[in-house]
Order: sequence, then structure tokens, then C-alpha cells
Amino acid sequence: MLGKIILIVLLVLSLTSSAQEDSLKIELNTVYEKNLDEIIVDAIYDTATVSVSSAKLMGWESTYLNQLKTRNGLKVEYPKIMKVSRRGKDVSCYTSNTKNSSYYVKELKFYNNNNRNLKTISLGHNDYIYKSTSNRYILISKTPTEYDPGYSGGVLYDARGSKVFEIKGPSPVAVSDEGLIIAANLDWQVPYKTGGSFYLYEKNGLLKKEIENPHKQTASASFAKFSPEGKFIIIAFTGTGTEPTYFYLAKSNGEVLGHYAFPEYSIIVASEEIAALDEVGFAVIFDKVYGASSKGLVWEQFICFLDWRGNIKWKQPLEVRGNMVVQISEDKSKVYVITGFGYIWCFYIATGQELWKHKEKWSPDPGSGRCSWEVPRFRELKVKDDILYIIGKQGRSWRSSTLFAFDGKTGNLLKKIEYPQEKITFGETTENISIINISKSSISILK
Repeated sequence: MLGKIILIVLLVLSLTSSAQEDSLKIELNTVYEKNLDEIIVDAIYDTATVSVSSAKLMGWESTYLNQLKTRNGLKVEYPKIMKVSRRGKDVSCYTSNTKNSSYYVKELKFYNNNNRNLKTISLGHNDYIYKSTSNRYILISKTPTEYDPGYSGGVLYDARGSKVFEIKGPSPVAVSDEGLIIAANLDWQVPYKTGGSFYLYEKNGLLKKEIENPHKQTASASFAKFSPEGKFIIIAFTGTGTEPTYFYLAKSNGEVLGHYAFPEYSIIVASEEIAALDEVGFAVIFDKVYGASSKGLVWEQFICFLDWRGNIKWKQPLEVRGNMVVQISEDKSKVYVITGFGYIWCFYIATGQELWKHKEKWSPDPGSGRCSWEVPRFRELKVKDDILYIIGKQGRSWRSSTLFAFDGKTGNLLKKIEYPQEKITFGETTENISIINISKSSISILK
């Protein structure tokens, strides 16, 4: 009798566990799809209110549209700006360069919701694309090279592709939703030539303020980024060799609030490795490189959170490095970090407490600086409705892709979709998850 009771209890527990696991899973169905006549590496979406019949012509699925049951028109997303590939399907797994460097992007094409091409902008030989948080402005920056050290300046465009103004002189490196621009005298050399300041421009093209470099003998102006709402600016003066990297933090009017120096650390100042939160501060990845051992230099990596006065609120070590992406949750309470080595960390912004961590089976052990290329290295991250959507890219020359979906509260895997022999990347949407299939020359939206 006791044996039967135990068996029944185990059966109930098993069924309960299975039901809980099923409830964690999500469905990702294609609700919009469009085949393209040319290969693109990125698409920036906008919204339009259209009829059901027009939405179907745009590429939206009938079954999905019928579920919405609306009589007053549908608000749907459509690709407004497309970045056309310069090199066909031969693109890099390093997302930022593939989507923004003129080495990979030859044209920006602007469309209306009827798919009519409104304007085409061709990129120069060494241009770089920046955009504001809500895609109100597109900035094309000219960056100097060894063969053309005087190539500098840039042009600001609005979301329709209309030219707002042109900068002649320093190269712009950031733009806000208000049309403010930060520019700097960039240098092509590695390490950068020391010196150089930052320049803040109004939307009308007038110079608003120069933020001088206090460390002209040891550091160069290298990086700038606006906070999501454009209220604050993060700028970095990068030291050469063993010199410090200095972060200066300012209001949108150029007033410097504070700064912090990382004298013992190497900062790989990349936009995707910094995530800001207006009125609170920003998270940044940095590395401590020191001494020597039997294996060479000792390399440790951290994430820290600074307020807008330059005070470090907390710092946490990370077990491995690799290329990282940092993003903040939609409720602004958590910060997520992913690395190409297959780790995910979730930290509580208020205290720095680690809430959860995920590690793939193929991930290297802590402290390792190596990871196989024959695995879907985590490269791209989108956070939507407390779900982390991650694209993994496999192969040194990127031949296959995997889409992962993780629960932002627990780190549990919710969905995994393989794309063998296909290169996929995220599109820029505000309400949905968009997939660009570079190999098939198509774009889609998943629900």
C-alpha cells in the first residue's frame, strides 16, 4: 500500500514538473515575411496605421491579422530604412561592423509603408553609421585612415533621409533623439595619437560647446554615447599603453558632472559594452591586465556600474571574456551581460547582486581565454517582454546561426531555433522581434 502511495506521489510530481516546463516554453511564429531583391544587413522599422488588406500586401500573415479583430485600421511595423550589403552574403559575425561600417554597407535606402523607395544615400570608402535611440536621426561619419588621414566630418539625416546639416572638421561619433551631436578629432593610428577634444553640436549645426581633453599628453578622445533619453553624455579619453582610460560624464548641454579614471584597467570602449540608464548611471565592461605568469599576462574582466557623478556604485567579476553585449531590462531593474563564450549574467542594478547566471554546455571554463568556433557563439541580444533573444553565430567565417530565447527572470531556456547554413541578424524594431535572413535575402517578424 505504501509503495502505491509513493508511486502516485512521484507520478503527480512528474506531471506537475512537466506542466511547469511546458508553461515556460514559448511559441515563435512568423507573422510577417518579405523577400527582398537585394541583400541587406540591417533594417530599421517604423509604424503605420493601415487597413487589413494593405497589411496583407505589406507581408503580414492573414491568420495573425484576423486575430487582432479591429475595425479602425491596424498599427503595424514596416522596414523604413534598409542597409544594403556591399559584399553580398560575405559579411562578418561581428555585428557592429557588419551593420554600420561602409566596408560592409554600401547604401542606406529609405522607404514608405507602401515599399516605395524615397531616397538612397551612398556611403564613402571609410564611413560609419550611427543612429539615435529611437531612430529619429541617422548620422554618417567620415573616419580617417592611413591612406587618407584628412578624411573627416559627417552628415546628419532625419528618418526620411533628408539632410539636416553637415559637419566639416571633427568626425561625429554619437547622436541623440534631439539631434545633438558629439564629434571628435579621430586618429587612424593604433594606439591613437594623444590629444583631441570633444565637440557638442546643436541640431542646426552650430557648435554648442567644446569639452576639452584634460589629459592631452597621455590620452586621446575616442568614444562618446548619449543616454537613452539624451539627458546625459558618456565620453572617454583613452590612454595609450599603460596610461589610464578616463570617463567624463556630462549633461546634454555639455556641463561636466564628474569623471572617473581606470588607472589599472584596460577599457575596450565599444558601444555594445556600455548600457546607460537616465537619472541613474551606466554599466560598463572593463578589463584588468597586469603582471605576468607562466601563461603570460593575467587578464581579469569585470562589470561595474557608475552614477553620473563618476562614482562606482558596484563592481562584479566575470568568469570569462569574449565579445560582450550589455543591456538593461525594460523595467530598468536589471542589467544583462552576454558573451560570445556562451555565458549570460543578470545583475540587480540597485546593488549589483547576481540574480542568475547561465552557461552553455560548450562554454569554456572560468579563466579560459579560448572558445571553439564550431559552436553558436552569442553575438546579438534583444530584450523584449522580459525575454532575452540571443543570436548565436557558428564558424570562423560564420556559416550557421541559432536563435535562443531565455527567461529574463530565471535564465531558463524557453526556445531554441537552428538556422543551419544560414546567416541571421536582428532588425531594429520597437514592438516585435525581427529577423533578417542574409542568406535567403528575406526579413520576418516573429511573435
